[in-house]
Amino acid sequence: MAILPGSSLLTFTFGSSSFDTYVDEVSLQYTIETFIRSEFLHERLREVPLTDGTLPIVNRNIANTPHQQILSCSADFARPLGPTTLSNFNSAHQRFNIQRYSIKGAPTLSTNLVQLAVKAFAHRKLLNNFEYHLAKSNGDIGRSNLVSLQDETFSYLTNTSVNMTGASVGGTVSNILIIDFSTSVAYEATDGSGEIIQEWNMTADFRTIESQVN
Repeated sequence: MAILPGSSLLTFTFGSSSFDTYVDEVSLQYTIETFIRSEFLHERLREVPLTDGTLPIVNRNIANTPHQQILSCSADFARPLGPTTLSNFNSAHQRFNIQRYSIKGAPTLSTNLVQLAVKAFAHRKLLNNFEYHLAKSNGDIGRSNLVSLQDETFSYLTNTSVNMTGASVGGTVSNILIIDFSTSVAYEATDGSGEIIQEWNMTADFRTIESQVN
């Protein structure tokens, strides 16, 4: 039962955990966020050194065709000399397709909100991992480290195993990513139950990833 009349039940589940919260208002926005994975771009792959600092030497012949002087037998020394292939270009230019839920929470048991706050902090770290990936792909790293970034799928942002269910969100929204979470000062419910409750606000995304070409 909601603590305040008119508030709507919203249940969160992750793993074997499940708990109820209550909301006063939910708004839904459809948006996109673009990003570039420079580890796929030939220009970037040409310019980075080996891990020992060795840089490639690329010259052009009389026909203005690029050729590389091979100074090392290392497998990652040879560089792509032509422009980025369309396949790599599409892999480099990506976007998040986002359903963003902005939730104004009603008074809810503080113990339940603690669980949500812990998960929100974990999701903030996941977003930081994504930001670190982009920084690394544009940073001063060796070519082998750059190429290894191509294997990342960012599934940790799209498959979080955190779900929310309620009429206010149209049923069940799976694999949400909590973008922002805050709570009010805790206080005791006035119904004589002695329960400690808090009001709360949250922004959560359901995200998919695809190339900007689509």
